Amino acid sequence: MDRGAANGYDLDDWLRAEHELIIQPVPKIEVEAENVFIELELPEMEMPNLTVRLAPRQLVISSDPNDQGVQICLLIELPLEISMDSVDAEQLRNVLQITASAAASEPEGKMAASRCA
Repeated sequence: MDRGAANGYDLDDWLRAEHELIIQPVPKIEVEAENVFIELELPEMEMPNLTVRLAPRQLVISSDPNDQGVQICLLIELPLEISMDSVDAEQLRNVLQITASAAASEPEGKMAASRCA
């Protein structure tokens, strides 16, 4: 819906533009025994400086904006605490695969993915 330059919709316009420029792929998360497997299908476009940042129960996957201003920003809540030394990430064409081992045995929790702020 194109309103032109109507006043009073600045925040709505900003959020819509942000939604169009920030890609948040849906991760596939599996837990098998003491391992977590995450697979993420990336867009078939250049995503400069694709980065995976770690926390014991979270991953943040992000990139710099490409030539069109599009970037990836995704926060993944993990179902269990992982060993920070066990994480391996590999990109094969447009698929990012991440594996990690559990830091300690604990029951599977709720898996969620949410937007980066």
